Amino acid sequence: MSIAVAEASIRVPRARRARLVLVLAIMAKRFLRRRAERIAVRQLYALPDRTLKDIGISRSQIAAAARRR
Repeated sequence: MSIAVAEASIRVPRARRARLVLVLAIMAKRFLRRRAERIAVRQLYALPDRTLKDIGISRSQIAAAARRR
């Protein structure tokens, strides 16, 4: 794998490339998990208080409930 930078080529060793792919995969997973949490929080805040009470959470507990796994 090489990266072209202003007419220069940088060679990336195979071990570093594997590490880079692993780090990028972890970052993507964390990004998608956080994005799902934000969507869940928005959806829970949109619910009326009565529905939240039926679920068993209050408005102050929404963020914590969305982060639970």
